Amino acid sequence: MGTLGLKLAASYGGGNLRQLNQVLWLLHCAGSSARIQLVEPSAAVPKLNLLDANGHVFELPLPETAFSSEKARNGLIQVALSRMASGPNVETTLRKMLPKVGQTQMQAATEWWQTELGLCVGEVGRYLDTAEMPEVVWISTRLQRSVAELGIDLADALRGEQHLETRIAQTGASQIPQISHDMGAEFKIALAKLREQIGLEAPTLFGHYSRLKRAGNRAIKDFQKSTERHFRNHKGIKENRLRHLAQALRPDDHAQQDRISLIYAMALFHLHPQRFVKHNELFHGAGAQDVVIVNTETGIRSLISLSC
Repeated sequence: MGTLGLKLAASYGGGNLRQLNQVLWLLHCAGSSARIQLVEPSAAVPKLNLLDANGHVFELPLPETAFSSEKARNGLIQVALSRMASGPNVETTLRKMLPKVGQTQMQAATEWWQTELGLCVGEVGRYLDTAEMPEVVWISTRLQRSVAELGIDLADALRGEQHLETRIAQTGASQIPQISHDMGAEFKIALAKLREQIGLEAPTLFGHYSRLKRAGNRAIKDFQKSTERHFRNHKGIKENRLRHLAQALRPDDHAQQDRISLIYAMALFHLHPQRFVKHNELFHGAGAQDVVIVNTETGIRSLISLSC
């Protein structure tokens, strides 16, 4: 029957994330006999799709042939670092995965798949059909925490930023601002009643009443200002967290694996060849219409069906 494998276009840094997901599917289907056949890339200018610190996709052009010097290579790394979200693995991953000076896309791709992942690179007898492959989405512990803090399901997080905004808007707003406003109105009513009774029963208490009125109104206004400031800041933090979550899982409303580069995923999702969830566990029980959510930091895998 021949060796089962994949035909992949040679790309700097492993290409986009789809290539890795397909290779993991290949390992699931073919095991140790899996093989990668690399072909020359298209004539298009190579680029990296990355996410900036605000959660938006940007393209970083790469040299069409190879880096001419270490200075040119380091300059591109600094440009990427100035725009990408910070993290402990970002610079290390960029320096490790970007091609060496003078290294072509074919040479860089061969080194990545063969040396780093230990795959056999060569001619393929039969090509793997990836049409029935479940979609794989990688997530970090920080993003998974955002899902919990926003009070949403992972299925919502996979439907894009606009859906998330609508979903969050449907959740009940805090009652604290309204209660604070009602408290101020009730305090004024109580003060009016108290003043009337003091005039009838104990005029000597008017001085104490005036101090109570000033202190009470000031305390309520201070609390209302603090409340407004808190929820204004909270709204900004929530919107920022929502944007990062949505763009990381479905950047520009596209599948994650098609819109960001493997280099970005390695850096921000803490992917590492030695820390990949075992491929036979990754796809276990998953169907073609399923999305497999994988957190390599914790080893937690979740299945979401899109068949309904």
